[in-house]
Amino acid sequence: MNAIKPGLLVPKPLPDLVDRLITANVHAACDTGEIEYRRIWPGEVPHPAHAADGLVPVLVDRRADPRKVMDASGILGYDELSAFHVTGTASQTVGLERYVAFVRLNVERLGWTPDEMRLHKHEAHVNVIEGLFLAVQYPDLLAKHGWDCIGSFAGEPNMVASFDKRGNRTFLVARNVDRPKPHIGYATRHRYFAPIF
Repeated sequence: MNAIKPGLLVPKPLPDLVDRLITANVHAACDTGEIEYRRIWPGEVPHPAHAADGLVPVLVDRRADPRKVMDASGILGYDELSAFHVTGTASQTVGLERYVAFVRLNVERLGWTPDEMRLHKHEAHVNVIEGLFLAVQYPDLLAKHGWDCIGSFAGEPNMVASFDKRGNRTFLVARNVDRPKPHIGYATRHRYFAPIF
C-alpha cells in the first residue's frame, strides 16, 4: 500500500543522487545518454514528513542491468541477482521501473536476529535491488556497518541478501541471519514510495 494521509508528505529537493548514479554508469546500464537520464529524475519529490527521522531518499532504477551496476560500482559478489527471491512487504514495489524509496539503516538494531526485529506500521523490508542502489548512492554508510535486505532471500528464508565492506571492497553475499554479526544491521524503508513515470 502506497497511500499516506494528506499533510504527511512534504516536497523536498533530491540531493546529488543522480550524479552518483551517473558516476556508477547506471545510465549506460539503461542504454540511455547522460543528459537524457538526468531529465528522467525530478528535482524534488514528496517525502514522508518525518523523513528527518533517519530516512534517506534512494533512487531505484529497475531498468538498469544490476550486474552492470555492480561492476561499474566495484561491488563484488553474486553474479546472478535473480538467485534472490523477493518476499513479504518488499514485494510492493515489484513491477515499478523507477521510484524513490525512503530507506532507514537501523543502527540501533546491529547484531539483531529477524526474530528480534519487528517492523513498525509504516515500515517495509528492503529488497536486494533497493539495497544495491542504497550501496551505490551512499557508499560512505558501508564504512560504518553493513546491512541485510530481509526482503530478498536465496534458497532458504534465513539466507538473505547482505551488503558488507571488507577492507576497501563492497560485497553482496547471501548471509545466514540466524548467525548475527555485531556490525550488520537491517535496512528498512517507508511503505510510501514515489513512483517516477
